[in-house]
Amino acid sequence: MSLAIETPEELDLRASVRRLLQDLLGKGDFDYGRPARLLDAWRGMAELGIFSYPMPGALDGLDGRAAGVLALLGESGAALAPRALIAGVSAIPRILRSCGNGDLARGYMSGEMRFAYAQVRYPGDTPPEDDRAGRIALDRQDGLSAPPPDATHWLIGIRPQDPSLSQVLCLDAAGLASRLRPVWLVDGTPAAGLLQLPAHILPGEILERGADAARILDDAEDWAAAAAVADALGAATAGFDLTREYLLQRHQFGRPLSSFQAIQHTMACAYAQLEQLRSMVMLCASCLDASAALRGYSIASARVYLASAGVSLLEKCIQVSGGVGVSDEYRLGHYYKRVLASCSLHGTTQAYRHTIDAGIRRQLKEEEQDEAYTP
Repeated sequence: MSLAIETPEELDLRASVRRLLQDLLGKGDFDYGRPARLLDAWRGMAELGIFSYPMPGALDGLDGRAAGVLALLGESGAALAPRALIAGVSAIPRILRSCGNGDLARGYMSGEMRFAYAQVRYPGDTPPEDDRAGRIALDRQDGLSAPPPDATHWLIGIRPQDPSLSQVLCLDAAGLASRLRPVWLVDGTPAAGLLQLPAHILPGEILERGADAARILDDAEDWAAAAAVADALGAATAGFDLTREYLLQRHQFGRPLSSFQAIQHTMACAYAQLEQLRSMVMLCASCLDASAALRGYSIASARVYLASAGVSLLEKCIQVSGGVGVSDEYRLGHYYKRVLASCSLHGTTQAYRHTIDAGIRRQLKEEEQDEAYTP
């Protein structure tokens, strides 16, 4: 998945990632529940330097740019790679580089430490407690994560109503095993949701707290949301290319399906939607290091567009492909479900619509104030 703003080095790395994922994951195996295969893929990606790429040079990383990170995730979506890679090269390195813990950073880059990532929000300043067990209970819609194979640690962001009480936690995965509920996403990816947090958090398990923690978590969630769009763009691009090849090869009435005008119009519309989605991912890449307001607005726009046009373009591809488009043996239906799942991770479409609405209202208010001002 090209973003047209990559350097030659980033293009080479992306090509290496594509070959690695194809070799490790194959082209016809959609069984996401095989941990051994996924663990081999995870270690192979670590050896290739994927996890070193987004880390800063001060922590022995490669200082990769946002455009390169999102392009790598496009290859992940096209290969139907483990969904944990979305947070694995976006939110998690942003947290580790901000907290500056060298041991965690080196373990992450080597692939020996595999982090799951989740954020937990609650309306008050203290979390609700389960009086019967003395444990901290969480809402069933919160704390959702697509963890890597055999996760060793969980990076958890605690987000109370008061930002000054925010915390970034690093907890051992073994201690959370009994506090997780299994979840399967629409594309068949295994995920997990936190049911409770430990009642007592040790000081060494707190990486950051207060306003700095809130800033780190906002940055991490924005990167994860943009990464989900980039992953979906890779899946959508692969689905479109697969459909194009099918229409050129499949014949009906003595002619290739691609020669029929109605199908040409449908695919032209899908192509326009795909390229608009690509442009919005490029905008996200250019705004990820900008101000929080500009970053949030660009990401919200891309997420809302993904939920409408991004899903629609693959529906068009399925429509012109016929019944084979939704069969389990054909990749197109898996690309479609991949995009659907991406729309529900790291924020809902409705929440991002509210973000856009708030940004427009704020801009209109500023314009009214400028017009009312007379020097």
